[in-house]
Amino acid sequence: MQPDLDAAAKEHADVDLVVVDATQNPEFTAEMRVLGTPTVIAVRDGAEIARFTGRRTRSELSEVFAALSSGEEVYVSRLGKGDRLVWSVAGLALAGVGLAMGPAWWLVAVGAGVIGYANWPR
Repeated sequence: MQPDLDAAAKEHADVDLVVVDATQNPEFTAEMRVLGTPTVIAVRDGAEIARFTGRRTRSELSEVFAALSSGEEVYVSRLGKGDRLVWSVAGLALAGVGLAMGPAWWLVAVGAGVIGYANWPR
């Protein structure tokens, strides 16, 4: 994701990008409550305003940098577009297996829950 981060930062020169290697700075990583990598934390005026963990596309990162640059609210979904697709397909598969097995309504409900989680805003 580093090349995409660098490209998004280059488009918005007024936004500072600071990269911290979690393996080289475990104390700082723990202090910032980073539980997975990559984690991006957006800070404005010394306060954290957005955080996400996991890969994002260059366009998603550019949207975050543009919002930071303009002073707008930064919106970051829990899951990236690719992850949302994978979760949705998995939910459909679970629901399909549940319908095919008798039907097993609990499995259909779990599949629907996975789809809902993947596509629920924020």
